[in-house]
Amino acid sequence: MHRKHWLITMGALCAGFLIGVSSLAVASSSMRADVLAKLGWNEHISQIPLHQGASGHSDGSVEVSAGVTAEVEPNEELLLAHLEQEIIADYKRDVGMFFEAWKSAVVTDRRKKVTQAYIGPLLEKHFRQIEEYVSAGLGMEVSQIDFTKINVEKADAVTATLLAEYSYVGQDVSLGEDVWVGEKYEQFVKLRVNMIHVEDRWLISGETLVVD
Repeated sequence: MHRKHWLITMGALCAGFLIGVSSLAVASSSMRADVLAKLGWNEHISQIPLHQGASGHSDGSVEVSAGVTAEVEPNEELLLAHLEQEIIADYKRDVGMFFEAWKSAVVTDRRKKVTQAYIGPLLEKHFRQIEEYVSAGLGMEVSQIDFTKINVEKADAVTATLLAEYSYVGQDVSLGEDVWVGEKYEQFVKLRVNMIHVEDRWLISGETLVVD
């Protein structure tokens, strides 16, 4: 089955890897919008509301992004820095797990991977979109992800909001024949993300595309 060629302008992507792919195609803004819609990133994504404070109190949240001043003790600053690092690490892991789901040929594996990255209505939204795409026999292989910026804007013990910018290099693949389809393409992504701490990990609960 022939796939729509996704010719889009993008940057490199994958934590720790530099983009080494040449001759990536460039497309119009309408094609870029098609790719973002394919992955479920648009301006109307359902979100679980961000709660204020770990215990539900309005003064429970703390600012941890650069340029924000908080009146905290030195040891509290260390705790906040550790929390920020944990959120960022889990977000990178969640994004990687999301892309892993796109190349899985088994529906239960795809469901498991999406569940390890998302929670709530957004989980179901992304899973449906993957299943619709895979129903045509196509998956997506992401070879490179480059996180250019992840700023934690607000966080407490159970919720966080961050601004993420990253790019990736992808290519469609025929799941039945395990062969590449079409050309590689590069995509830039800029999102405001809501996350919720569940058990021992941070999961993505909301995403909104940020358009400069």
